[in-house]
Amino acid sequence: MSTNMFLQATSYKLQAKHGFTLVEILISASIFVLVVTMGFAMYTSITRLEQTTLRSQKIYTESRVWMDFLASEVQARELYYDTGLPYPSATPEDELYLVDADGNITRYFLDVPAFALKRQVGAGAIETLSSPQILVTQLDFYITPMTKTAIAIPTVTIVWKAEEPSANNPVVLPLQTTVASRNY
Repeated sequence: MSTNMFLQATSYKLQAKHGFTLVEILISASIFVLVVTMGFAMYTSITRLEQTTLRSQKIYTESRVWMDFLASEVQARELYYDTGLPYPSATPEDELYLVDADGNITRYFLDVPAFALKRQVGAGAIETLSSPQILVTQLDFYITPMTKTAIAIPTVTIVWKAEEPSANNPVVLPLQTTVASRNY
């Protein structure tokens, strides 16, 4: 019988050595909570970065469409220099005047209250070109040469800045391109 008691006592000691103490459980739970918190913070940051990237991509795509449109208009038409004053090269113009082969004058400008790119052909109606998905906050034209010459090729540098219409932390995207007129 004494052998049986010894076996019971030994098996009890072996079972006690296989368990975890309260301190070990608290430490492992703390490490688990720390890892989960870090994972959640990383997930939140990645999601926020992805949303910002998608918003930037939308603004870039929309802005690029209109920048390419303006560039093709400058290439297809001639700069209209008869606005009364020579175009200054160092300071930007807020309007661009182009004339086509038929003599029609087209004016491109930024409508500041509406934050939109607009166009007016001759004395006709003003039409909005840019989409309401973006706000055009800056549209400047740097034109060289300052006056019409037979030697220099007219170039227009278009500076464009756009952002989202309704965002708490809007993405602002500046773009710039320089294009030469093919007709001079």
